[in-house]
Amino acid sequence: MSTAEERLTTVLRLFQGSIRAAGRTQTEVDELIGRRRGYLSHVFQRRVDLKLIDLLQGLAVLNVDPHRFFQLAFSSEADKARSSVLIECFTSPEGQEALRERSAARINQDVEVLDRVRRAIREILSEGTPGARLPPLRGPRPQR
Repeated sequence: MSTAEERLTTVLRLFQGSIRAAGRTQTEVDELIGRRRGYLSHVFQRRVDLKLIDLLQGLAVLNVDPHRFFQLAFSSEADKARSSVLIECFTSPEGQEALRERSAARINQDVEVLDRVRRAIREILSEGTPGARLPPLRGPRPQR
C-alpha cells in the first residue's frame, strides 16, 4: 500500500470514528452534507471517492475542528500508535464515554483559565481606573 493510500485509509477511519463519536449515523451525515443516502457507506467501502468539500462539511456538522482532524490524520510515525488508540476510542462505547469525560474536564479547565485571565485583567484595569469592571460572561457555565 502506498503512503497516499495509507493516509487516505487513516482519514477515512478517523472520519468514520468521528461520526460514531458524535453519536450520528452515516445516513444522518449524508443528509446534513446534502448527499444522497448511502454516499458515505460507498465512500467507506472505497466504491466512491470522498470529496474534500464533503469531508469539510461533514467535520463541520460533527463539530470537529478540521485542523486537529488533519493534524491527527497526518501525524508523524511516532504518533501513529496514539492515533490508532484514538481511533479505537472513537469506535468503542467505553472509549466514547472516556472521551466525553475528558471533554467535560477540559471545558472545566478552560473555564478556570478564563476566570484567572479575567481576574488578572480586572486587577490591571482597576490599577488604572478605580472601580473598573468587566462585563459578566455570557452563556451557560458548565457544572463543576
